[in-house]
Amino acid sequence: MRNNRPSAALYELLEEMGGSSGLEQALATLDRRLRRLLPFEALAVFLFREDRLALAYGSGMDSSAASEEIPVGQAIAGHVAETRRPAFNLDPGLEAGSSGRFRAMIAVPLDDGAELAGVLALYSADAGVFQPADLGVLLWIREDLARAVKHALGPDRPDPAACDPLTGLPNERGLFQRLDALLMGCRRSRATLAVLVCGVDGLTEVRARFGESALGRLVQAVGAGLRRTCRREDCVARFGDEFALALGGFPAAAFEAKRASMAALVEGIGVAHFGERFLSIRAGAAWFPDDAQDAEGLLATAGRRQSASGPAPDRLAEELGRIGAALDNAAELDASTAR
Repeated sequence: MRNNRPSAALYELLEEMGGSSGLEQALATLDRRLRRLLPFEALAVFLFREDRLALAYGSGMDSSAASEEIPVGQAIAGHVAETRRPAFNLDPGLEAGSSGRFRAMIAVPLDDGAELAGVLALYSADAGVFQPADLGVLLWIREDLARAVKHALGPDRPDPAACDPLTGLPNERGLFQRLDALLMGCRRSRATLAVLVCGVDGLTEVRARFGESALGRLVQAVGAGLRRTCRREDCVARFGDEFALALGGFPAAAFEAKRASMAALVEGIGVAHFGERFLSIRAGAAWFPDDAQDAEGLLATAGRRQSASGPAPDRLAEELGRIGAALDNAAELDASTAR
């Protein structure tokens, strides 16, 4: 009989998961470590998303399961999520891409009290293979697993594969992840979302004249500047020579002012770094739900509008010039009065 009592191996599993960089690495660690303790051929971790479970990690399963979603309350995993009660030695049939080759399934809800993070499921081709002690192992560590999963998904532990290494901003993959999350919230609250695609002109000249190192510092400064102009809950992402902004509740009437302020920001960064005004910005915008219903459609629409637009008008710089001229005139008037 297997000895599955809490042991050093389980503590090592939890410690290694806590030190993982990103969700995929954490779940791969879970998979590798559990195989030393429990008898299973396949493992699946489903994450809870509003009213359904999305497959976040699977090993030993058919590739057709890669995009599977299970409504809460349906199938074995969905029932586990709904009731917060484990499933023990049930026949999964054709669930989770098993193609009928699995005859035993054990599943536990990953929760740490009030909040459900997901469902962990193990599969075996042998019917009735799991023992009560196997279920005990999963129940003993489930709260720690839930916290490890939420920690890996948290804003302080971004997925390296979804992060631009130069600026620290989300890359294209990270942008789609953030957009999907923001759009889910907008659909739930019936809010609007603006997506801005911004191209910076002049970077090729910077590379040719000053080199890659100078270009990298400039791109970092532009990314940091754009991030400072947005709220914490907004998203600023970088891919290539372009940046994308996702702004919740941003009205169409404010786009021109936003475009002008970004142009002034980018131009000012160029002057601060190189003493010349050779950077400009092109921007296009699209709004949910009026222009598109998903991330791909919003980015495509904003990209088309950006391509059709010229450089952003330097209205902020013009306004600052008028203010400066007025101050100069006031100073001259004061000086003549004093004489």
